[in-house]
Amino acid sequence: IYTNWIIGNIQETGYYRANYDVATWHKIHHLLFESNWGGIHELNRAQIVDDLLNLARASVIDYDLALQILEYLETETNYLPWTAAFNGYNYLVIRLGTDIGNFGRYIRQLTQKSYNLLGFEEKSSDSTLAIYTRSKILSWSCKFGNSECITKAKEYFNLIILRQAMQLPLPPLLLPSIM
Repeated sequence: IYTNWIIGNIQETGYYRANYDVATWHKIHHLLFESNWGGIHELNRAQIVDDLLNLARASVIDYDLALQILEYLETETNYLPWTAAFNGYNYLVIRLGTDIGNFGRYIRQLTQKSYNLLGFEEKSSDSTLAIYTRSKILSWSCKFGNSECITKAKEYFNLIILRQAMQLPLPPLLLPSIM
C-alpha cells in the first residue's frame, strides 16, 4: 500500500537520526496504528520514537507532529519503544515544571493499555522484558495520576510494612522491588 517511501536506518544500524517530510511522517503514523504496527520492527519503532522526540527537542519538527504520531503508543506493548518514549518524555517533564495537567492526561491515556495488559503484580511466567516494561509503565502511570495504580501501590507498600512488622518473609516477587 505504501510503496513510494522507506524507513531509514533499519533496526538502528547507524548512529544517526532519520527525519522525513511531514507527509511521510503521517504515513508512518498510520502504519503504526495498523495491526502488528504495520510490520515495523520493534527496534525501528523505538528509533522512530527516539527520533521524533529528539527532532522536536531540537526544533527540527513541531512537537504537535511528534506527539500526534506518538499517540500510537496507546497500542504499544514492547519495552524498547516505551523506554525511548520515557527517555524523551523526561525532558518534557523538566520543561513543563508544575504545569503537567494536560501532559498527565496524555501519559495516562498512552499507558492505559499496557497498564491493563501487564497488570500491577509480577507473574512467575513474566519475561524479563515484561518485568522491565511493567516497572516503567507503573512508574509513569502512578506518577501522572492513574488512581488505580496509586491505590495498588499504597496497598503494596502497606503489605510490605505489615509483613516486616510481623517478621514474615516477603514473597519472592516482592524482593527485587524493595532491594
